[in-house]
Amino acid sequence: MNKLLLDLPVIREENISNYRQTIVRAESHPSMFVGSTEETTEFVAKMSEETEKFILSCPGIDRVEKRFLMNEYRVGEKILEIQYQQFWKNGTSSIYCEHVMRIGEDKFEVFGSESSAKRMMAFHAG
Repeated sequence: MNKLLLDLPVIREENISNYRQTIVRAESHPSMFVGSTEETTEFVAKMSEETEKFILSCPGIDRVEKRFLMNEYRVGEKILEIQYQQFWKNGTSSIYCEHVMRIGEDKFEVFGSESSAKRMMAFHAG
């Protein structure tokens, strides 16, 4: 995970607010964590574990496949996308994502849905 985070480009200061607005508006994903590489690694590992468990607990879900992808986002530079492909028992599938961007040499910001934020509140506070 550290390698994935450290491979992300540092977003230029003047572009950080544009990235935040794009993720929040386009994905309906508010910011839910800001921290160092070590803190972000711990948070993202726990978040992805909790999200996967939550998806699997939903009625109608058969299985979920999790991927960590370096994606070029709508506004240019690469961000880390944690992608969960949900396979439903009726044969359909859908994708849910959480995002990480690098906002400094040792500082990252994590974005997820409101339900992700609620699931992670207790962990983040502790």
